Amino acid sequence: MANNQYIATNGKVQRSIDIIGSKSISQRAIWAATFSNGTSEILNPSNCQDVTTLLDIIKNLGAKVEKRANKILIKGISNFVGRDYNNLLIDCNESGFCLRSALPILAANGSNVLICGKQSLMARNIGNEINEIGHCVNYNSTEYNYSIVDVLKPGVLNFENPESSQLISGLLYALPLLQTDSIIKIDNPVSMPYISMTIDVLKSFHINIKSTTLTDYIISGNQEYIPTKYIVEGDFSGAAFFAVAAAISGELELNNIRNNSIQGDQAILDILKSVGADLEYTENSIIIKQNKLLPFKYDATDTPDLFPPLVVLACNCDGFSIIKGVNRLLEKESNRRDALINEFSKLGAKISYKDDEMFVEGTLLSGAEVDSNNDHRIAMALAISALNSRGNILINNSDSIHKSYPGFYTQLESIKR
Repeated sequence: MANNQYIATNGKVQRSIDIIGSKSISQRAIWAATFSNGTSEILNPSNCQDVTTLLDIIKNLGAKVEKRANKILIKGISNFVGRDYNNLLIDCNESGFCLRSALPILAANGSNVLICGKQSLMARNIGNEINEIGHCVNYNSTEYNYSIVDVLKPGVLNFENPESSQLISGLLYALPLLQTDSIIKIDNPVSMPYISMTIDVLKSFHINIKSTTLTDYIISGNQEYIPTKYIVEGDFSGAAFFAVAAAISGELELNNIRNNSIQGDQAILDILKSVGADLEYTENSIIIKQNKLLPFKYDATDTPDLFPPLVVLACNCDGFSIIKGVNRLLEKESNRRDALINEFSKLGAKISYKDDEMFVEGTLLSGAEVDSNNDHRIAMALAISALNSRGNILINNSDSIHKSYPGFYTQLESIKR
């Protein structure tokens, strides 16, 4: 196997495995700890690239970070709003959450900060989202960076048809640091489970976000982040690939996840149950067994990270499946819509889309040489699709998994028989 290539083979899966800590929750807990006046302890954090990127960012801002076995200690910045960060460079690497959340957070400080990232990230069009928070940043299309040009002001912030929830999550961290109250109003929101996740994490650090409706929030100013010990639950976005692997080819016990999770991607459990997979729940694990699978229809608008494993599931269902929410895929690490269609078509999948829906006909896949398109979730989907394929699948640019699940291939190989 060459560098940055992975050969995925067919076979059955059978074992008990531990799911890594949630990337999304780890990032949210890290931001909250950054503004706490004292030291917070984050247990079971994800060790993925995006989390490392955020840790580098907060260290650059002045937080003290100490990594220990399965925990991170963070001594926060008590005077964040008053600090001088002029001419500081913040590198978001390839993390969309780091970029979108950092923009309003750094605007709350108001220093002239330059925010950059890898070109694939900076090429994403988030100008419309930025305009809705009061023109706090300018986008330099020549140098591929953002710079803070004004201080974030409290008040009423209206979002109409936001393309992502991440910038709103950043506001939920920033607005409590300001002196007076603010209101966020959202029309036609997307990814609401991620906003709920942010609010849940903030509550653990004693930040109160009041909800007058499901999409209107009152944020009191002059709140104080209190350091805490926070336990990160297992990552459902990553676990979804192993859950599908078990449903299509074997039996697995997934540890460190629970069926009452705050993560929206726990919806994978309901989907698997609806198509006929056998599920058994314990207090901190879920057992999933292969069965004859029926086609399904699912709206993934609020849970777009489930799209890649759902395509694999649909390929193994007996009939046509429909997955809605295609428009949420266009500006991920890749154009995930085109990547799924192009790469799975190489394997013999019958897959197409129209408007906001993707259509997948269940079919036996073949081996082939494919490419992750530098997208971690495409790589993981291609890897588990080999379980029932008629040949090996050679995945180029396979190292993209480090963005969210660096040990994915090792765990996958450990459960095959």
